[in-house]
Amino acid sequence: SGNVGIGTATPAAKLNIALDTPSAVPSYVSGEIGFVLSNSSATGDGATMAITTGATGQAQIIFGDTADSDAGVIMYNNNGDYMSFRTGGSGEDMRITSAGNVGIGTNNPSRLFHVSGVGSGNPLAVVEDTSGNSNLLIKATAANKNSILLFGDAANDEIGRIDYDHQDNSLDFVTNTGTALTINNAQ
Repeated sequence: SGNVGIGTATPAAKLNIALDTPSAVPSYVSGEIGFVLSNSSATGDGATMAITTGATGQAQIIFGDTADSDAGVIMYNNNGDYMSFRTGGSGEDMRITSAGNVGIGTNNPSRLFHVSGVGSGNPLAVVEDTSGNSNLLIKATAANKNSILLFGDAANDEIGRIDYDHQDNSLDFVTNTGTALTINNAQ
């Protein structure tokens, strides 16, 4: 069959490395699998593939086809300590920094989750539940903290906000950095 097996006499792909009892491969793609790494004789067994580079190098997994040899890329940049993802052949679509910040549409996420793009009047994000009510949760982890939805512009990140105070159960609507309306639990 032209397959090479390391640790197995019955390789399931062009290269099959079995650390112990070889695993079965998914039947719907078995003819397309070029490499199998397995370690599955015990339920808790793991299998690890390592890609290492020099201290300032980049480790990459590249996905392509006959029309575009690098249409998709998962890359770890050792010099900048970040991981990036690319689809569609060029640019960078998502980045995870060494601080754990995730950026979509930006390579410099300033917060834990940062989305940047050109919506042209359309939403940049959609929260959709196809089986019932759609919810977006802003959760404070202590009763004396607030849950806040901020609105910003180029000059001020907090020009407006909706602020729920869990300690006194009040809701403030802030515009132009001043409280325009407060609703408390007595109203």
